Amino acid sequence: MKKLTTILLLSILTYTGWTQKSPTGKWELSELTGAAKPLKEIFRNKMPTLMIDAANTHFSGNNGCNQIHGNLRIKKDTLRFDSNMTSTMMACPGRGEQFFNATLFDVNRYAINNHELIFYKNEKELMRFRSIK
Repeated sequence: MKKLTTILLLSILTYTGWTQKSPTGKWELSELTGAAKPLKEIFRNKMPTLMIDAANTHFSGNNGCNQIHGNLRIKKDTLRFDSNMTSTMMACPGRGEQFFNATLFDVNRYAINNHELIFYKNEKELMRFRSIK
């Protein structure tokens, strides 16, 4: 009976996202504070994604147009993206890429709630990402 209760409790915690504390994983942008248009209009070709490897302090992904990768600093719930990230250099329509990059560099902390990665600058929410496989 104890074993069944333990399995059930762990299943509930995993389902609700309570067990994930690390931002490690693959994430797709779902909200961007200050965006003047819906995300699908800003990022017509590809929705921005991030692949975060917290243990190795590295990230990669795309900003809606170009591939990006670089280092990050992480400690407990604080997180900073290194502004010296590298990027491919394709010409991109609109200004979504620049807005995404600038917002990414403003991030100074994060939280994970119900399979969402939320980036903040101090207390202000900047971006939300949903977990993807």
